[in-house]
Amino acid sequence: MIILLVLLLSWNSAVTAMPPLPSSFYGTVKADGKNVQSGSRVIALIDGVEYAWADVEMYEGDTVYSLDIPGDDAATPQVEGGHFGDTITFKIADKIAYETANWTSGVNINLDLTFPPISSPPVLPASYYGTVKIDNQNAPAGTVIKAKINGVVYAQDEVELFEGNAVYTLDIPGDDPATSGIIEGGTLGDTIQFMIGGLEADQSSTWESGTNTKLDLTINEKKEYQYLFPLIMQ
Repeated sequence: MIILLVLLLSWNSAVTAMPPLPSSFYGTVKADGKNVQSGSRVIALIDGVEYAWADVEMYEGDTVYSLDIPGDDAATPQVEGGHFGDTITFKIADKIAYETANWTSGVNINLDLTFPPISSPPVLPASYYGTVKIDNQNAPAGTVIKAKINGVVYAQDEVELFEGNAVYTLDIPGDDPATSGIIEGGTLGDTIQFMIGGLEADQSSTWESGTNTKLDLTINEKKEYQYLFPLIMQ
């Protein structure tokens, strides 16, 4: 009997020590009826305290979010999250969503968030630098280096000689989401094609805002001629 009582007490302690399941939410995120900038941070607050955040992503043409808002663990003196019925507010930067929710353990609710107009921060370029070689030799000074995305040139530079090496730098702008119908540059994951003079470099990359990447560009000009010569002779 004593053993059974000890086991029951131990089981009850284990149960009471279990932290509550989070209150989860997901859905679209819109500001002034439009997608927000991908990467914007949605923050969940209870009584003005931030308990969870998630970066907005693009999915099938909509900007979306997913949040797991923790609950308060009654076994600790700290407040780690929500209690049943607590009001949850959502914000991006200093803008508060029109929608609110109530904290409930173990739910996963579709809640589309709408915000007043949000000022988009400036989109930082994707920057590249490095050496330029043609057939393992320095490219001539003045050779034009271009960066293309989907066949459009968004940046170019001329090769310079620096400490015995032919070098380049490129700042490839990003697309400003605030200007609908106009594409000013890259978006996250776009493929960048580099051109050395009129020939495609052996290297490519993907556009990402705010990066500064060392990428040495090379081209095998003989290989290009081997490819082009049969076409010319046809």
